[in-house]
Amino acid sequence: MSVTPSSSLAQKGISFFAALLSSKPDSKAPWIIDSGASDHMTNCSKLFFTYSPCAGHKKVKIADGTFSTIADVGSIPISKTLTLHNVLHVPNLSCNLLSISKLTQDLNCLAIFYSLHVNFRS
Repeated sequence: MSVTPSSSLAQKGISFFAALLSSKPDSKAPWIIDSGASDHMTNCSKLFFTYSPCAGHKKVKIADGTFSTIADVGSIPISKTLTLHNVLHVPNLSCNLLSISKLTQDLNCLAIFYSLHVNFRS
């Protein structure tokens, strides 16, 4: 995983179905499909199946231009067959971000955007 202090996040995204992405009801924040996010990120530590502290006090630049500390890095199961790995826990985020580039690379798939939804295809 590579995180740089200058990574930026898109300010807008398409809401993804939270029921599909979160198997745990603890997070009320929706997941936003973000084409500008370098990594998957969440503000909710309760979603993690496994995690470890982020060494080196790394930070990410959030939409308002400020830098937020990455507290932990870990894995989050989002369905019975899919687990997101190397998810950043950024407590100051106001939503959960699903990185399109990370997901399409990890799953070796394409993201096809429509007016109301996104399809991921092998």
